[in-house]
Amino acid sequence: MNFGAPGVLWALPLVAVPILIHLLQRRRTQLVDFAAMRFLAEALRRTRRRVLLEDLLLLLLRTLAVLALILALAQPSTESLPLALGREARAEVLVVDTSLSMDHQQNGSSSFTRGQALAAERLGALKGQLDDRAALLRAGLSTERLANGDPREVRKALGEMTPPRGGTSDVGAAILAARQTALDMGLPLDRIRITLLTDLQASQWPEDSPARTALARLAELGCAVEVIDCGADVRDNLAITGLELNPPQVVRGDTVQATFRVRNFAITPAEVEVVVKLDNDVVQSLRLNLGPQEEQEQSILLNPVGLGPRVLEVHLPHDALIGDDQRASVLEVRDSLQVLLVGDLALDSSRPGLVESLAAYLSLGADAPIQTESLPLSRLDDSALELADILVLADPGSISIAQAERIVSFVQQGGGFLMVPGPNTGQGESAALLEASGWSALTVGEVARPGAEDAARLNIVDGDMPALRFFTDARWQPLLTEVPFLSYRPLLLDPALAQTQGLRVGLSYLTRSDADSGTALVAGQLGRGQAAWLSAAPLPGWNRMEEVPGGTLPLLYDLLFQLSPPAAHPPQTAFGAPLQLALPLPATDIDLRDPDGMRRSLAPEALGSAAEKVVLLPRANRAGVWKMDAQLLRPDGSEDQRRDYFAVVNPVAESDLRGLSHNLFAESLPPSISVLRPEDAPTERPTSPDGRRQLTATLLLLMMAFLIGETLFAATLDRRRMGA
Repeated sequence: MNFGAPGVLWALPLVAVPILIHLLQRRRTQLVDFAAMRFLAEALRRTRRRVLLEDLLLLLLRTLAVLALILALAQPSTESLPLALGREARAEVLVVDTSLSMDHQQNGSSSFTRGQALAAERLGALKGQLDDRAALLRAGLSTERLANGDPREVRKALGEMTPPRGGTSDVGAAILAARQTALDMGLPLDRIRITLLTDLQASQWPEDSPARTALARLAELGCAVEVIDCGADVRDNLAITGLELNPPQVVRGDTVQATFRVRNFAITPAEVEVVVKLDNDVVQSLRLNLGPQEEQEQSILLNPVGLGPRVLEVHLPHDALIGDDQRASVLEVRDSLQVLLVGDLALDSSRPGLVESLAAYLSLGADAPIQTESLPLSRLDDSALELADILVLADPGSISIAQAERIVSFVQQGGGFLMVPGPNTGQGESAALLEASGWSALTVGEVARPGAEDAARLNIVDGDMPALRFFTDARWQPLLTEVPFLSYRPLLLDPALAQTQGLRVGLSYLTRSDADSGTALVAGQLGRGQAAWLSAAPLPGWNRMEEVPGGTLPLLYDLLFQLSPPAAHPPQTAFGAPLQLALPLPATDIDLRDPDGMRRSLAPEALGSAAEKVVLLPRANRAGVWKMDAQLLRPDGSEDQRRDYFAVVNPVAESDLRGLSHNLFAESLPPSISVLRPEDAPTERPTSPDGRRQLTATLLLLMMAFLIGETLFAATLDRRRMGA
């Protein structure tokens, strides 16, 4: 038994008061002898036992009355101690959504702060001395249990929660974590309430989503479950929903097209000013008029001069949701592409071969974006490849197994490779290279000589291939597709294997009768690098490409730029994805700063070695531009510095703030789950009947019964004894 006022039990010795009074009353009796005493003594001897029993019964009634009074004042209970103090112990499990949309502001407060305030009220209603318990879970990319146990500690953790920094929330995983937390609390489940504080964003709750399934499982526990919609009444928003660079990597002086999209998520028109910055310098500002729910796309051309990683940003004026008012991308600007042209010169200088023909197009001076060095195949070694970005084999003839393995290793580590078969390079000469690369779908055909009367022409198969971007304009296509080919060596592909091996066809040959006569350009990924085979290259006597430099030069240049080594990392990184890059040299130190300027250092053992991807952060948890400074170790022992930037972008779905209908959402859930607004959500919960008060009242009734019984019994004894 437990007592609500155990201090009163110190009065238990007062139970002896009736006994003391009884004993003291007996001692005040005086004995007087008289003549008839012996007759009275004889009568007392006959009734002594009955009188003694009656006196003891009176004493017991008086003692029990005092005992019942003391116990009633001590508030006894046969239930647990918290119930004895006023109610049963209970628990709150709070799940707070921290996705980007929860940072939407209205009237000076965000959806997150409104949910935080309601959570604080619910925690404030809990009492640690009553054995109440609480838990706080943060629903983000992953679920974090911030606190569990004492309500005061949980409330402290709630106050220290940071506002949403972007990204989505895995609400389904958080709900399942809350379910397990409730099971681990050790209380009857009907005394636990689980509350999800969210903005009920429609994009987060599609039909048959994991979040809805998790809620259904939660309802099976028997807990009280409430979904509180903390979102604003009006959810207008303007956002930048996209930013792409084409191409994302250029050579100094080249042109890049930046395309961005702006959307008005409101049901009313909006006028907005968009500012485009390159390395914090404004390069363009324009004003857009957007209709309700309208998205507009705009493109601008940039000619970056500075080398290295450049940060392009698009900004909107800040509105109620700041996190999607800017978007960034990283543009890599290189000084030039280093091309290693490998092949043997023609024996007859009057009839140049592919090496001479390609060198004429690729050697355009010291300031050209492509710098070319020529070598015979016999001198191709690792030292030559270390200085090259792209390797071009121009009709090299027979390739040995060792040479093939060296070439494939170069490509797999990120280099670019272009194979141009010609009169001296057929299937037999290329077999070792094809086998080493794993491109079994590709074979090199025999030389076809249709002649002038039935000359073949090129056909654009895949206009989306970057190497053919110049010819997406129909005006320039004849510069490539109307050039006659009197002789050529077609490439043959197995379509099924080509798809499995990721090979992509860009050009094919067509005869005058439009018959397909083989492939002219095929490209694909090989490790970290890109490789391509081109059988349509300028070669006197075989084709007339040299007479149409307006088509030949863009084809060769765009193809080489397509094959250029990949950037150290993508131009954009999705929120929650790892920040990682491939370094050209081993790193001795890396300093990483987030968009707020907070520094994070990596341990040396985590830096990896050259050509390996270094994971700077397992999950990017902040949208914006991250900066990295690294110290790289050269082979000679000296150090080199490298700076890079990462553009972390938020998911577009978080910008669409439209919420679910409460009624429709509630109808799709089990009846035991309530969907409420904060103002309609009760802080207190009904408690079970107060057993303490019922037991106290019973004891008081017993005390009265003992007193009444003692009074009536004493009066009866007095009348009988007086009559006797």
